[in-house]
Amino acid sequence: MARDGSELALNLPPDRYGTPRISPDGRRLLVESQGSHIKTFDLLRGTYATLTPPALGTSFVSWTADGERVVFRRFNLPFWTAADGSGKAEPVPAGVINDYPSSPGPDPDTILDVRIQPETTGDIFLMSISGKFPPKPLLVTPAYEGGPQLSPDGHWMLYQSNVSGQPEIYLRRYPAMDRQWQVSEGGGVQARWSSTGREIYYRGGQRMMAAVVDPSRAEPAFGKLTALFADEYDFGQALSIANYDVTRDGRFIMLDRKSTLLNSSHLGISY
Repeated sequence: MARDGSELALNLPPDRYGTPRISPDGRRLLVESQGSHIKTFDLLRGTYATLTPPALGTSFVSWTADGERVVFRRFNLPFWTAADGSGKAEPVPAGVINDYPSSPGPDPDTILDVRIQPETTGDIFLMSISGKFPPKPLLVTPAYEGGPQLSPDGHWMLYQSNVSGQPEIYLRRYPAMDRQWQVSEGGGVQARWSSTGREIYYRGGQRMMAAVVDPSRAEPAFGKLTALFADEYDFGQALSIANYDVTRDGRFIMLDRKSTLLNSSHLGISY
């Protein structure tokens, strides 16, 4: 998808895909397929491969910060595997059945995770893939928080919360996490950063929204909100963890609700 709503289906095999994620180097696309296995697509060469053997409940895929490993949910627990397909999938130490991998952490050994807890609903944790430290709570409140993603410079965390009574998008400094700033207006879910860190995207009602932000100051400065294309695409399994991604040049990988084919924009895609 382009910002103006023009679209073109990517040349991928028909399938039921979910949680598309562009690799940190911008060359590969990671998706869950049929809710049972993970596929990777080389966007430059146009080739694809199955990364994991089929297993029910495979979902919520994410790259690590260096693109060397993939973290995902399987058998209701967080697992990781090598991104090149070598080795077997291993459970993330100290993971529990209510953990939902969301996005890369600040370094290759960590992942941002949404943990559902009876006392506080959704909370945001930092987890070590190797088990170097126990899961670290980043944001635990009575409200539901989810869908965390660090800014490209690693200084801000974007997330969704219903602390106001409805889902909205917020920013906090990372790792201080000492104050929140609201990004969205009138409701917002499933937020993602642009590759520059100067724009935030989210799903707002019936439109994909873009919020200009200057994160270089002690307090982020927000510009106007812009409504982009009509959001008629699949929301996936969760309201907070985005079921789409954004390329380095600002185009959107979306999922068609009818055909479940991945869509992008323009015929000549350069990565």
